[in-house]
Amino acid sequence: MSREHFTTLGGFDSRIHDAYIEVDLCLRANTSELPVLYSEEARALLGKECFTVNEDLQDWQGRAAFFGKWVGKTPKNDDYLSFAKELLNN
Repeated sequence: MSREHFTTLGGFDSRIHDAYIEVDLCLRANTSELPVLYSEEARALLGKECFTVNEDLQDWQGRAAFFGKWVGKTPKNDDYLSFAKELLNN
């Protein structure tokens, strides 16, 4: 994602748990029809903010904020295991 699109989307949502901030950003880009491309060589530095991995399971508010924001708005695949097996076989 370009820096311009990142800024247009308002950056990362501070209410969302660290583990979901990138997913949230990509979903917002998708709903705004802004391109998100995967590149193995891509690197990002976030100069003003620092996100740390928080494995504290008590940090439920950030997780709930993500799922509450996107519930019913993303495609769902009830047969996830079959879907995942296809991905792993590629």
